[in-house]
Order: sequence, then structure tokens, then C-alpha cells
Amino acid sequence: MAALAKYAPQAETPDVADDKFAYWREIRTRWTGERDLIIIEQDIEIDADTVKSLEECDQDWCCFAYPIFRRQVRLRAGLGCTKFSTAAQKLVTSREISEGFELCGECKGAGCWWHLDGRISQMLKHRGLSPHVHGDVKHHHDYHAMDMDYDGKQGIPVEMYSEESTDVSAPAIRLPGDMFCEPATNPRQALHCASELVRLSEQLAAGTLPEDFAWDSPPPAEALPAFVTDKVQQGYMPSYHYIADQLGSAARVCEVGVFTGGSLATWQELFPQGTVAGVDNDPNARWPEGTKKILASQDDPNLPALLDQWEAEWDLIVDDASHDGKLTAATLELLWPLVSPGGYYVIEDWFVGFSDYHGACKSPEMLALASSLLERLHWNTDTESVSYRYGMAIIRKKA
Repeated sequence: MAALAKYAPQAETPDVADDKFAYWREIRTRWTGERDLIIIEQDIEIDADTVKSLEECDQDWCCFAYPIFRRQVRLRAGLGCTKFSTAAQKLVTSREISEGFELCGECKGAGCWWHLDGRISQMLKHRGLSPHVHGDVKHHHDYHAMDMDYDGKQGIPVEMYSEESTDVSAPAIRLPGDMFCEPATNPRQALHCASELVRLSEQLAAGTLPEDFAWDSPPPAEALPAFVTDKVQQGYMPSYHYIADQLGSAARVCEVGVFTGGSLATWQELFPQGTVAGVDNDPNARWPEGTKKILASQDDPNLPALLDQWEAEWDLIVDDASHDGKLTAATLELLWPLVSPGGYYVIEDWFVGFSDYHGACKSPEMLALASSLLERLHWNTDTESVSYRYGMAIIRKKA
């Protein structure tokens, strides 16, 4: 605080030490889009040039990096020493940030301080911004003196949203059959649910869940909101987070298999400046407002021409349709030429091919198809990589 008083005497210094929700309240009152907002936490050591460099930077989101947690993770997207321009505040409103807290069992919408870094950085990245890092500052927070376990037991670990930890190699999660995530009422809450599933599954694997912990029971089907996507429960969202960061907010996305439209709504949230199209042969499927409706079977030879009416190339194509191995293979051959250089083609739910899978979509051919994708690295010279997660096959085209 002494350094802050010396080098930034004009700064407001609200006291948020004894109220875990006060930090967000203080930020929210200043997140107006009327002037740049610079945040420097009391345990950050600054010098004479720190504030000046933030003020003079022409980037909409800039910051200084610093180590956090007992593991000393280098955080490059935290609130400790950062600036948000008026444009950044208008791009992501305080109301949008608040929506991410609504499903938190701890704060129930009030705004947990330990979620703030991750929530704000996540929203800005999905709007196409990345932090401009000026350098590093010292961080004097004493994590060992705190009762909370800062390695992720309480809340979502904020380094989940830093560049170092966002990696497509992070596996999707094979969840227990009785695990149920509370349904979201909008896409942003669904992304938050996905993050919570990551945390809970890690605790489950490590055997650190509280003894009295119990999975929530699902509500009756008629009580489910309009926004529902099984990509959350299947654990696919961490990989899609990574893909979204790679493609940017204006990507062109097509999903084969629409059903209730929940996944299309997710793509609208992840790619707000992009094109989102859905393919389904069921006229009663639900295409959210603003998405492109393509009524066709997934193996329709005319499907490429129908997609070409909207975009000549697509940055992300997702097959979450029949889960029939032969149909899925046909769709891949039809649509792979439409994937843009550097783009992705994802096949979901190939686990229906396992012998112990007894669901309605059982298809041994799906497992064979998933395995055969490795051959693309040899025979298809335009294939950059093939990555597998439990239930996901991610094919990337060479740039």
C-alpha cells in the first residue's frame, strides 16, 4: 500500500478485506465504460513506471504478470495489476460478468472474489481480446497464512484461464453415471458449469471430495430450460474453450445435429461475431435466432452446396448427429473439404462403439472410424493433427 500511495496518490483505495463479495461490488460500480479502469491490488509491488505504462498503453486490455498460489503459477490475465479500456468495458458489460456467478453455490450470484480473474478474462478472450503484458511485478500475498486451499479446492482456480494452462491436450472428463450438473439458463452459465465439472472431477479422481458430498438429482424433463447441451456433462467444453481461443470470436461454425439448439447457442456465445449454422433432417429441431438453418440429412450429397450458400469455408465443423459410424464417415468425407486451413473438424461421442455401451446409439463402427482417423496423418496431406479425448476426435487441417 505504501508503494501505491507513493506512485499513484490519485487512486481510490476501497477496503474489501473483510467482505468476500465487496471486490466485485467495487469493480462493478466502476465498470461503466466511461473511462479506463486500472486495478492494482494491495499486495502487488509497483514502481514509478507501472501506472504510467498502463495509462499510456493503447491496448484495450493490458497488465503486468505475477506469480500466484503456492505453486507460483505465472498469471498473465489476473486483476492484480491491469487496465481495462472504455472499449473493453463496453465489449463485456458488468451485467454479462455477473451472470457467470449465478450458479455458484457459494455466492449465489453475489460475485466470489476468487472467481473474478477467471470470469473477466474468460469473457474478454471470447470477445476476441488478449492481454498485452508489460512485464512482471512482485506479488506479496501470503497463501500459506490462509485457510483456503489455493490449489483449486475452493472455487475455480484462476490460472485455468491463463495461456499456460489452456491446452487442447487437457483430456475431456469421463464423468460418473450419477453425476449431474445443474442446467444452465444461458450459454455463459453453461460454460461456468463446465468449469465446475472440471474441478469436481479432479477432486473425485484425487479422492478429496467431502464425505457428505452428493451429486444433485436432475429435475424433471419439463423443468429444464431451453438452453441445454450435453457438451457440458460430457466434459467437452475445455477442448472447445481452447479451440475458441485459437479461432477467435469471428469464426464460422457448423454443427451437424441440432436437436434442441443448445449447442448452437453455445457457439453463438463463443463466437459472437461469427457465423453459426446447424444441419438436421428433423424440421422440428430448434435453431436459435440468428443461426443458419440447413434442413438436410448428414449424408446428403448436396450438403456441401447447402453450406456453401452461407460460407465457402468453415473454421469449425462438429458432428454430433446420428453417432452411426457409416453415416459419420460419410459426413466427414463430404464436409472435410469445407474446413478452412488451420480449422477443426470434431467428431463427438465415439464411445458409443465400445462393447459395454448399451445406449440407443450403440454403433461399433464409430469406434472403428475413430481409430481409422490416424491414417489421415499418412494419406491426407492436408491433415495437421488428430487428437483424442474421451468421446472426442479432433482433426485439424494444415494452415
